[in-house]
Amino acid sequence: MADTLTRVLRELLGFKEYPNQENSSTMPAHVTSEVSPVLLLGPPGCGKSGLLFRAGLLAAEEGAGPVIFISRDPLQKLPGGGREARDPLILKRIRFLYPTSLRDLLQLVSSMHLSFSAPSLIVVDGLERYLTHTCRSADGALISGLLLDSAAHLKCGLLVSAAPPSEGVDGAFLAVERYFPAQCHIYAEVTSEQQEGTFHISFPSHLPACVLHTEKDGTLKISLRNTPSL
Repeated sequence: MADTLTRVLRELLGFKEYPNQENSSTMPAHVTSEVSPVLLLGPPGCGKSGLLFRAGLLAAEEGAGPVIFISRDPLQKLPGGGREARDPLILKRIRFLYPTSLRDLLQLVSSMHLSFSAPSLIVVDGLERYLTHTCRSADGALISGLLLDSAAHLKCGLLVSAAPPSEGVDGAFLAVERYFPAQCHIYAEVTSEQQEGTFHISFPSHLPACVLHTEKDGTLKISLRNTPSL
């Protein structure tokens, strides 16, 4: 969901209104009403899990139904940053699931309409960890299609994160990218002045150029490009 992810990024900016790229005016809180599924792409360690977790918190807080958070491994710590004054009971509205293989993930997603009623958001963190070197393009297409069909059937949002493919899984990963035209990219810009844990965010039409800062304790911060970090 583009609007949910955009609002998370805005929240990490400290609730500051950031300028529109076209006319330098200010954007409202709900920058976009789009609810199309979004693929969040970025290298390991760039804060994708933290962003998706915060999106899950936002959806659990404001949505009519629970959030389904799928990952191969549990989060090691709850990421900090942004607004912290949330009811701790919100976590009870997030259902964490940990399928360990692509087969388990396919089984989970294909039966999701039987197991869950009216979730507000489905999150899949680290899809690339299910697409091993033995996976083919058809595997990437199958899991992508099932995720999209489940979200459409359940009438809920869908956010998926993945790291760029390693050698040997390009086919499966390229199939995933074709199913998710709405994409947010996080990338490291290699320069002599680049600080460790600093990444750039590209989410065309949803926000101007921003910089994501990931601290060692897992805290996430965002600043506008060419401005000091918060």
